[in-house]
Amino acid sequence: AYGAGAMWVYGGRGKLPGGSMNVLFDDLWRFETATRTWTRVAADGGPGGRMNATLVYDAARNGLLLFGGNAGSAVSVDLRNDVWRFDIAAGTWSQVETSGEAPRARLFHAAFYDAMRDRMVAFGGADENLFSNNARYFSDLLALDLATGAWTTLANGSTARMQGRFWAGLVHDTAHDHYVVFGGHDDQTLGNRN
Repeated sequence: AYGAGAMWVYGGRGKLPGGSMNVLFDDLWRFETATRTWTRVAADGGPGGRMNATLVYDAARNGLLLFGGNAGSAVSVDLRNDVWRFDIAAGTWSQVETSGEAPRARLFHAAFYDAMRDRMVAFGGADENLFSNNARYFSDLLALDLATGAWTTLANGSTARMQGRFWAGLVHDTAHDHYVVFGGHDDQTLGNRN
């Protein structure tokens, strides 16, 4: 995520120095673009270790929103569909209570903060079978109203007019008020899209 003059990174998977097992990280890091320095942010509570979630900057509340991802290990999958908010000023995490039809748990999806409507928008991703022949790639476009906590499906597989995909880019073209998806990986013969 980028906001408040910094780039933010949460979690991931890797090996500790000298370790042989993959571990999930639950740390939050801030990269100051002006000074080009990294700082580990001390935070209370939190979503726990996970990888392949989205993290977006909520400009209206000067916070971060984390959605979904995998809380499992390298050999097991534990996909999530929860939403967490990090208050930058207070240095605390809190889980966002949501209503409406919750999206399916997913990883490798894309998301951003729509400041015009005060909502987080998420697109695509994949289910727990990502690397098998039974994988399901999502083509839904979802919105979480940050004032009410209500989920809304803006477009689903039948209205999205594109193949479901993961690892796509998603941005808000504010000049034209369009949401733009680029690339990603789908289940077609070529897989990688441009």
